[in-house]
Amino acid sequence: MRLWLSIFILIVSFSCKEAPRVRKPAKVTALVLFKVGSVRAGGREITTGEIIQDHELISVGAQSILDLQVRETEASIAMRLRENTEVTLAGFVDPEGQLNISPEQSKGTLLTQVEKLGAKERMLVRMPSALASVRGTKFETAIDPGNMARVTVLDGKVAARTRITELEDSAAASQIPELAQLTGALDKTETIIESGKSATLDPKAKDQWLEDSGLGPLLNSPEFKALAGKETVSPEQIASAQAASAKHFQSPESQTKLKSSLSRPPAPPTVESVPKEEWDRKLKEYEELISIEQAKAKDQTAAGPAVKARNDAIQAQLLSRIEQIMGKASETLLLKNGTRIRGVIYQNGADYLVLTAEGSKTFSDAEVSGIEF
Repeated sequence: MRLWLSIFILIVSFSCKEAPRVRKPAKVTALVLFKVGSVRAGGREITTGEIIQDHELISVGAQSILDLQVRETEASIAMRLRENTEVTLAGFVDPEGQLNISPEQSKGTLLTQVEKLGAKERMLVRMPSALASVRGTKFETAIDPGNMARVTVLDGKVAARTRITELEDSAAASQIPELAQLTGALDKTETIIESGKSATLDPKAKDQWLEDSGLGPLLNSPEFKALAGKETVSPEQIASAQAASAKHFQSPESQTKLKSSLSRPPAPPTVESVPKEEWDRKLKEYEELISIEQAKAKDQTAAGPAVKARNDAIQAQLLSRIEQIMGKASETLLLKNGTRIRGVIYQNGADYLVLTAEGSKTFSDAEVSGIEF
């Protein structure tokens, strides 16, 4: 009896050790708090109060701006996308059961304000060559045309490091010891950026390390290409990638490059102080990035009225932001029914377009009695 019990325990223990520990996709949506100009999500023009869905590409055009609030967390995450910015909402649950809100920022400037998240929640901003992670803070991430990333912390602390998308986005990375080791080496380069500091991450560091590691042929192989961008993959695809990896790391040259890469990870980001005038100006902008009650953000019926109340409360600040974006002062459109509409006004033929804190509104010439400056 004892012999069979021992064998059973060994089988169970072996099975537990061999069970794959992979991250699972998590749905992430966001509520539109404020919008000016041309903003599209999933290819459609969006409006204030709308819900942007998981994995929709958000594109903010020139002379435009967008404020969002993530709906899936315990505490609020508010984000502002400045003009010419692109972000895709995404998230995952890691093997430890932690929810990671992980938007992918491909260009432009993103302001993020994170309240203290739950013990099992974390915020990540993924950029082409950088990764920034927080639990509660105010910070800005910016990407220039050359993919140079800059992380600026206005309040709290942010952990930042080089990101190797070709390695870390592979569904097989956690299943292959050598790749897991390389990811671990990247984690060790994390730099904590404190309030009033800014860090710059050069994509050349990523490119050089990837070249030195000799991983290019493996990550570009058909077996790994089949996993690119996939949230769920079959056991057969994982096994195929594992076989390709085993073959790659068989050669002494690959082992030598692996050891060298593990001992010499990319250099940590360059950190410098933000000039006080710039820091004060950036920090003041967060006064506009106010969240609504999280329970209302999750309730589609309550969200619309809550967003309107929010924008009414900070109307003066939002109108000032619209004026700054459009380079034009606010005016008051007088309607024949006695209604007064305050905003930045444009006349287009027989129509009047008014940009307000609640969104854009259009009125025909027949409805308008005049403009008050």
